[in-house]
Amino acid sequence: MKRENRIEVPGTPEQVWEAIATGHGTETWFVPAEIEGHVGGKVRLDMGTGMTDAGVVTGWDPPHRFAYDEQWEGEVEGKLATEFLVEAQSGGTCIVRLVSTVHATGGDWTDMLDSLEAGWSGYLLILKTYLEHFAGRPCRTVMVARFDPVDAATAYAALTPPWEGEIVHDGVSEQIVRMTAPHPGVGLVMAFTMGGATMSAAHLYLYGEGAPDLTDEWREWLNSHTIGSPSETSAPS
Repeated sequence: MKRENRIEVPGTPEQVWEAIATGHGTETWFVPAEIEGHVGGKVRLDMGTGMTDAGVVTGWDPPHRFAYDEQWEGEVEGKLATEFLVEAQSGGTCIVRLVSTVHATGGDWTDMLDSLEAGWSGYLLILKTYLEHFAGRPCRTVMVARFDPVDAATAYAALTPPWEGEIVHDGVSEQIVRMTAPHPGVGLVMAFTMGGATMSAAHLYLYGEGAPDLTDEWREWLNSHTIGSPSETSAPS
């Protein structure tokens, strides 16, 4: 089973590769990361709880192909292969294809793959926005989240982010904004179902030297803009 995301972004293959296949690059549009640049190297991602091993590099062909495998355990066991393919286009752009493939002996992975495809779609829009407007700048990330005792639509309706800027994407349960305030960057706010529970989250990418750490301010905002009596967490896990 597989799903494929596809997006056209500005930049040379080398510039796009720097953003998708290095730790400091991955932080500018996804999460803080450590990537060992060779087949057999480890991929570590910080989803808000610190760096954890996410997989092993299985493909390393700069600046065109980067792939890694993750082992999934639990009710359904299997392997998730993630592959980035970069194809140069005329006019100074590249097509980025992101292929997610499941290798498993049983269970139904359809919902998980559907969620992955939807999630990657949003993050690839952030990658495009970064390359269009902030390429090469350092990034400070802010990640806050909490579980809510309501459905995702109700939780998302309660989220009114205190930012200013241009809307990049306005979906059913997520919004992406190219921010001018509280700091130049990209903001993502969303509500989604995970493990049968609803999670509300905000993820900010603040670009440039001296970008402030706004974690406390945004955690306070999130805690005051959700419904019911949820349990707090620092970020998605």
